[in-house]
Amino acid sequence: MTRSVQRSQKRERTGRRHAKSDLPNALILEMRRKKLYGLLRAVPFEQLVFAVWDIRQAQSQNDWHPKLIHNMPSDWLKATIGDRSYFYPWTLEALVNLALENELGTSGKKGRWLDLRYAEGFFTVWKALRNFEDVEESIALKRADVFQVMFRLTRRQFEWQQGFWNAPRILLYLSIFGGPKCRAAFRSRYSFELETFFKFVFVVAAILSENSKLTKEFDGSAVGIDQETQRLCWPLISASAEVSRARLRAIRTGYSEKSYAPSILREAPCIDFGTYVIAPLVECLYSRMTDGIYYDVVKDGAARDEFGRKFEEVISNLIASRTTKYTIRGEIIYGKESRKTPDLFVLDHTGSRLVIEAKATKISSKSRFNTAPVVNVEDSFHSIAKAHVQLWRFVQHSVEGVIPSIYSATANTRLMIVALEQWIGPETGIDRAILELANRLADEEGVSRDSRVRRAVHFATVADLHYILGKGTTEELVDLIDHMETSNYTGWMASKVFDEVFGKRDFDDVLLHTSMEKLELLLPWLNEIKGKT
Repeated sequence: MTRSVQRSQKRERTGRRHAKSDLPNALILEMRRKKLYGLLRAVPFEQLVFAVWDIRQAQSQNDWHPKLIHNMPSDWLKATIGDRSYFYPWTLEALVNLALENELGTSGKKGRWLDLRYAEGFFTVWKALRNFEDVEESIALKRADVFQVMFRLTRRQFEWQQGFWNAPRILLYLSIFGGPKCRAAFRSRYSFELETFFKFVFVVAAILSENSKLTKEFDGSAVGIDQETQRLCWPLISASAEVSRARLRAIRTGYSEKSYAPSILREAPCIDFGTYVIAPLVECLYSRMTDGIYYDVVKDGAARDEFGRKFEEVISNLIASRTTKYTIRGEIIYGKESRKTPDLFVLDHTGSRLVIEAKATKISSKSRFNTAPVVNVEDSFHSIAKAHVQLWRFVQHSVEGVIPSIYSATANTRLMIVALEQWIGPETGIDRAILELANRLADEEGVSRDSRVRRAVHFATVADLHYILGKGTTEELVDLIDHMETSNYTGWMASKVFDEVFGKRDFDDVLLHTSMEKLELLLPWLNEIKGKT
């Protein structure tokens, strides 16, 4: 080939790239969608699920080497969050969902299949997915600011199920949803016990953490899992590709952006291939047996009231266990109208140092993935806005002398919302929108506009609280809120502010050991199955 021909071809390729860059984003998105979907139709679905499982295991465990995918580069095996070769699990999750949405059982052009048993095949699909998502993000940024996009991006991530988080997080959800009303609601809905389901999923997750697939009728006699238990439990955590596809399309109705739509793996983490199942992302199994229980029982009013009270108890006990200075008290009834105070008080001899309103509600998918969730899905955020109003009303009634003096707010009293989920997080914009909604509700309810009443309300998740009190004390938590009051940490997660103010520390081994002891008391079978799965 002559140099002139090579130059001509190079100019032609460059011209095509320039022409593509001038196309409207919507057209580019459609082109990339067609390319991605074409590749996915050329991928055997079972191969894809195996590949995702193998990749996730390799990047989750330092001593794991891919068993199903060949020719993976060595730097890929050591990749961690932030590295170019790291496969983010929520993007892997999106890949499985997109593959399910496609026409299963078909192939690519001229009947060709893309072989994912080799790294090159997977990288081809991965690159097409990232290109597709990049255009979706660029379109979102044209109609929303970067902070709104950050809100959605952080809500795609699921809570980690690794290392020190296992025991405290499982203990948290067992404590919240382990009451008699929640157990009765679960039993009424599924005709078997919540404890049975929890043990089953725990065992399945343990097995699938080391094995790519599990026979549906496995021998679980060594760990107390009989065939009847398997028959009852499998439908709650698994579905065939065809059933998953139908359910996925139903829950995604009304969601135009594929990267920001509900995932079927949060409902049914295992894909059923007839005689065996695969869990492409084992984290989703842990999620199903912890925060997934919320959706099993939330429609029962008595259960809902119970887990709300249990949530308050968990927060109260955690704060109380880490202090030698403060007294922790729950809500009281006061005044002629028998009003309720906020949920928790951290008290010293001067009165309330920290007042907490607890919220055990979960954020909906529409709220989670909307570019302007507080505006477009306002009803979902009312509970958080009302928590602001509840705290401000308490301060106003303290000023008016209606609150008993030991609980009464002073100039040094800090206000905080502790939630089960990340309603407000590492972005600005969402917190401002919630504050605007809260101010509107406060006006409607006649709460004083005095800035000393409508003072700052700080936000933390229960995971933040576990993080802070796993490394520090309640005294330091109060000091931290004082610091946040006077410094510009708008939009920061409370746990990140803790690291910034007090420096990074190791977790308290005693606290972690106590968590394990409590977990073993709640789950007497835990020691029995160690080493057997």
